[in-house]
Amino acid sequence: MVTLLIEAGAQMKAIQKRTGHESLKVLSDTYSHVTEKVDKDTADKFDVFKTARSETAN
Repeated sequence: MVTLLIEAGAQMKAIQKRTGHESLKVLSDTYSHVTEKVDKDTADKFDVFKTARSETAN
């Protein structure tokens, strides 16, 4: 369930609070492995920022 919440865009601090994990590090180390959807979403965001930066540099 935690991985699905991360994939859906829920904030890590909110997940930590709901699940009762003592630290964000434990939560992140345990559950934030990259799913295909998260990988694609991150790549898409990277491309948007990269394109925007290129356009402002010109």
